[in-house]
Amino acid sequence: MRVLMWGSVVICCLIVGCSRSKEVAVPVPEPAGDTQRVTAQGAIVGFHDEENTFAWLGIPYAQAPVGELRWAAPRPPQPWNGVRPAVQTQHICPQIGGASNGASKEQMGKLIGSEDCLYLNVWSPSSTATVSTPLPVMVWIHGGGNSTGSGGSYQPLARILAGRQQVVVVTINYRLGIFGWFHHPALAGANPRDTGFTEADRSGNFGTLDIIQSLHWVRDNIAAFGGDPNNITLFGESAGGFNAYSMLASPLAKGLFHKAISQSGGMRSHTVATAENYRDEVPAGHARSAKEVTVALLLADGTANNRDEAKAWLANRPAADVAAYLRGKSAADCFAQLRGDPALGGLLDLPLVFSDGYVLPTDSPRELLNDPTLLAQRVPLITGANRDEDKLFQFFDPRFTGKWFGVLPRIRDDVEYQRIALHGSNTRRLYATDLPAAALTASAVEPPVFAYRFDFDQLKRSWLLPLDRMLGAAHGLEIAYVFGAPSIDSKAFSFNTDESLPAREKLAYSMSSYWANFAYTGAPDRGRQHDLPQWQPWSNTAGEAKTMVFDADNRGGVRMTDAGQTMATVKQALLTDPSVQGNQAALCATYARVFYKNSLDSSLFDEQEYATLGQGGCGAYPPQDFKPQ
Repeated sequence: MRVLMWGSVVICCLIVGCSRSKEVAVPVPEPAGDTQRVTAQGAIVGFHDEENTFAWLGIPYAQAPVGELRWAAPRPPQPWNGVRPAVQTQHICPQIGGASNGASKEQMGKLIGSEDCLYLNVWSPSSTATVSTPLPVMVWIHGGGNSTGSGGSYQPLARILAGRQQVVVVTINYRLGIFGWFHHPALAGANPRDTGFTEADRSGNFGTLDIIQSLHWVRDNIAAFGGDPNNITLFGESAGGFNAYSMLASPLAKGLFHKAISQSGGMRSHTVATAENYRDEVPAGHARSAKEVTVALLLADGTANNRDEAKAWLANRPAADVAAYLRGKSAADCFAQLRGDPALGGLLDLPLVFSDGYVLPTDSPRELLNDPTLLAQRVPLITGANRDEDKLFQFFDPRFTGKWFGVLPRIRDDVEYQRIALHGSNTRRLYATDLPAAALTASAVEPPVFAYRFDFDQLKRSWLLPLDRMLGAAHGLEIAYVFGAPSIDSKAFSFNTDESLPAREKLAYSMSSYWANFAYTGAPDRGRQHDLPQWQPWSNTAGEAKTMVFDADNRGGVRMTDAGQTMATVKQALLTDPSVQGNQAALCATYARVFYKNSLDSSLFDEQEYATLGQGGCGAYPPQDFKPQ
């Protein structure tokens, strides 16, 4: 899952560019007097951005989560005197430097960012200065596996969507990794009568709470920027898509937004036991649970000489002492125990987002899907995924790709590459689109759900680098089109050819128009200009899995289809795949790689089914020998 949710930030950096080394000078825009606005905390001034927009960058929506506020729920920001310049993005949240966040060569594998990072950015059409009717607000939750990324990196895209579709766009930072999600009993407070901390502080879901706090700020302040506080749409991709679903589940977010869009997301959470317990406890915790990380810190600084000593030290200390110890550690100390792989963009393998019973219900994602009445809020929803989700991850995976001359990636075995991508992507789309849509439309009176599949794969192709086969319609490649950009190329990498520009421009127009119309009305309908194919809602009660497909005209174009999947059809597609017929090893390997210990749903792997799969079963192929996707 961490790889699944990481890809969007890599794509974002490739298509819009991310800030790199400190030596690159970025001109600071001049504040413009006609952008002065008054928020609940004080006056700010922004600048004139491209696409006929006003921009306000680096606005604090909460106090800096440092000192006693590290591992605590966000507090409202402090007021200020005078007029605060809001002309450049502020600190990104602490994360390991890697490909996903545009780290320089010197920053790779090292901690970057600051704990003082709870800022957001706003773009509005310049016309809002003279128009009295408030505009819909679209709040973007960035992806990055909940351990990397930032809202500020989307500036080139946000202003396009705001200016061309006449909406107010907000992008946010939220705490990541160990500072965003960390559930240690010492931090929960030993004395239940202690009023210094709240139930929210005890939850461990600090990144989730940051998103909720940003929505409070938007509700209370967005009118000053021309936005309608009664018409707020959440949208996010990858980790941002998963976080959008968590807002539907959280009672604390109820009423703070009115529509939601999840791109390549779904429902996912960990139990408190997984997040907190030792790995040898019952029930067992994650290998990087809060207790395990604390043990690693004690060993690293010499407080304990071995694991048993560390556990004894913790068992014999008051909770307040343990909390003080943890808060006394530097960010570098904490992240040193969680070293991310720079090749994976600094991703950290941690339990993230907890079913704590306060911020999020204790019900599992499967239970929430089986009974959507358990969700705290039901709103109109767009949910979807890309046809070739898994290809992005295989592209960076040495099991599937090698390097020509140590530089250019090449597919090792094209048949295996395409087979694994097909069935892995089918499974991801099932959990991002089909299962939620079917569950959330079980009653005819429910808010509508609109499903999509992104198929556009007309990427640059050469015999050295066939991107159409290596990436196709991969995870994250729809992001630029959603914002209305025909896939901006960076100086470092180009996906596209000049020949595909007309198709890309048409796709960008269509997707951004649908997304904006959904923000305006609660239905994508025929887009803002009513010139696109009618996007029909998914209708489970009528037995129609209506899905909008986004593709180039020579591949069918933008069109409606009945493209619904079930778990049975996903597995049947593997069993009848021509590439595994008569190849028992390939069948077993694909089943294990796609379903074994799948982080979307651990029940996907059926031991009895695996034992009898195909001709003779898979007893000769232990599933643990195949690393899951």
